[in-house]
Amino acid sequence: MNDPKSSAYQQALARQRAQLIMQVRNGLLSAREAARQRQVSRKTYYKWERRALAAMGEALGHREQGRPRVPIDPEKEALRRQTQELQAKLQVFEQTARIRQALEEPDKKKHEVAEMVVTILHQLKQQVGWPYQRLCGSLGLSYVNFRRWKHRLACGQPAFSKPGPKKVAPLNLDELRGEVCRLQHGCQRSRGVGQLYRQYQSQISRRDLEVLTATVRHELLQQHQVEFRHLTWQVPGSVWSRDDAELARFQDHPLHLHQVQDLASRYKFPPLVGEQVLGETVALHLEQLFERHSPPLVLKRDNGSNLNHQAVDEVLRRYLVVPLNSPPHYPPYNGGMEHAVRELKTPLVEKILDPGSMLESSMPLWAEVLAHDLHHRVRPCLHGQVAGQVFQSAKPAMKGYSRRKRREVFDWINELTSLLIRVWAVRTPRQAETARRLAVETWLQRNGLTTVSQNPKVLPIFPQKFAHN
Repeated sequence: MNDPKSSAYQQALARQRAQLIMQVRNGLLSAREAARQRQVSRKTYYKWERRALAAMGEALGHREQGRPRVPIDPEKEALRRQTQELQAKLQVFEQTARIRQALEEPDKKKHEVAEMVVTILHQLKQQVGWPYQRLCGSLGLSYVNFRRWKHRLACGQPAFSKPGPKKVAPLNLDELRGEVCRLQHGCQRSRGVGQLYRQYQSQISRRDLEVLTATVRHELLQQHQVEFRHLTWQVPGSVWSRDDAELARFQDHPLHLHQVQDLASRYKFPPLVGEQVLGETVALHLEQLFERHSPPLVLKRDNGSNLNHQAVDEVLRRYLVVPLNSPPHYPPYNGGMEHAVRELKTPLVEKILDPGSMLESSMPLWAEVLAHDLHHRVRPCLHGQVAGQVFQSAKPAMKGYSRRKRREVFDWINELTSLLIRVWAVRTPRQAETARRLAVETWLQRNGLTTVSQNPKVLPIFPQKFAHN
């Protein structure tokens, strides 16, 4: 009676199979019993089950809420867009006629028209949705002018500015120069120039202020350099200096350089290169130099712990050498020591960084060879002579400082140090060290071993015809 080909029969058959599958999934039947009822194999049953579960998953999948979408008619959508475009053009045409009418009125001022144009375009953009550039093109208005008017009105300024240079307040140059002098000046930059420009921007341009700042900064830096004392060591062999520097830092250890130099002749003694130059090693090296070249009167040294070791002080006391420590955090005082270190450190670092150039074990020998080459370099400060010649020729002059003369020097320095401590009411170790350093410098200057002058490289040089008799 039922036509197997009819859709109703197929739906009823599918419904029966679905009910049977749900009974199996709920545990009411087994797959074998379900296949027997439908007179099919279990393989066929499992095929039905996979198809049914896939169809249910697809039917119950995520869908958007609400009613299903109505298919869009392309012709109707095109007509709707054309209608909206025509309405927008009509609104723009009406506002264009309004703007032209306002421009033709003789009593209307330019800034009033500009304000009206900005307001109208703002309203049109909200109503029509066109960008400002398209609206300006439809109205025949420059987009650049519109943006300028809009920005000025947003900042509370008139849309049109009067042509020509603006009036500025009179500039008090002395007051401005005083403000520039009070800035925090460095070697190449000055801090606070931006804030000062905002204060005087109505009186001076940024470029002129930068030129003034650079001029003042150069004058202050030159004045600061003029105030530095230039110390000249007159007697070779009388004052030595010693300092340490780190050459390189390897993965497991650093490599240090320890050098000793005669300040007057720039003569460099054989340096020490190693992982760590301890105080005992420094004392032994210093004693060997004293035995070979005769001890100096004064030894300038840094504040490193190995240079101020007890063993080093014992060697200085035994040979009656006056120690002179550099003040902490004041590099200009030990400029000669730093320059002596750089003369050795820079070539050695370049040699270390050169891949495959040399081994670490050969670094002491290379440092000694470099110091020997520096002994034969012609130096302008030595009037065209070399360091080795100047140092060796001045050795006889140091023989006049016997142990008795050295004790007299020690007594004189100690007496002046005690006097300064009493006069200054010294209370801290740093103040006491400063008093002793001043006493040593005073003795050196009084006995002609050093001369103190201002830096001649930064002083102004006047022609002879401008000099007074």
